[in-house]
Amino acid sequence: MKQSANDILSNAISDIGYWQWWDEANGDYMVEFGGVQLYDESKTGKSMRTSCIAICFYGNAFLVFLDNSEDTTNWFIGLHEDSLDPITFDADGLSINDKDSAVSLLTEYKRRSGPFDSREEAVKAIMNAEELMSATCGNYGFIIGGDKRVITGRNGDLTDNDIVRLFTKWWEYWKDYWRKRGTKEAYEEDYACEVTIPSK
Repeated sequence: MKQSANDILSNAISDIGYWQWWDEANGDYMVEFGGVQLYDESKTGKSMRTSCIAICFYGNAFLVFLDNSEDTTNWFIGLHEDSLDPITFDADGLSINDKDSAVSLLTEYKRRSGPFDSREEAVKAIMNAEELMSATCGNYGFIIGGDKRVITGRNGDLTDNDIVRLFTKWWEYWKDYWRKRGTKEAYEEDYACEVTIPSK
């Protein structure tokens, strides 16, 4: 069965990627991910091609931080200020436009930080969101949503067709990375390729 662009995006981000930053401006929210299995066409030569992307949510946007850790400090402030290491995803830990999954996270985590005073308000926002993303990252997690979603890479905004194309192209790069590894033509070391080892 053919995968949707959202399924591909979810896999491309969460397979070996990490959540490295978030931001808010004028009530709109953005999350930024590294180690994404989408080919970075802005790079040339021996530079690694694994990408960093930002996903912005506009209009009635919200970002809820979830926490099961024993540490009661606001870890998400550290993530925003680049004083916390990037956070890796759980296996299959990222969901796109799955409202039931997002709502269930509200009870799976002990603490919730964000714009809503009650669980009921959060559930209402989730159910009304046109675009939604939720994730689990060990003791941490998030739910982000809004009326509109824009995905941006180093070369600009990405369409669904771009997502499919760049995912396919990343795997071609991965094969080339391992063909050239250890030779004069080798790419610079790429974490995403190194942890995705070809079977013998």
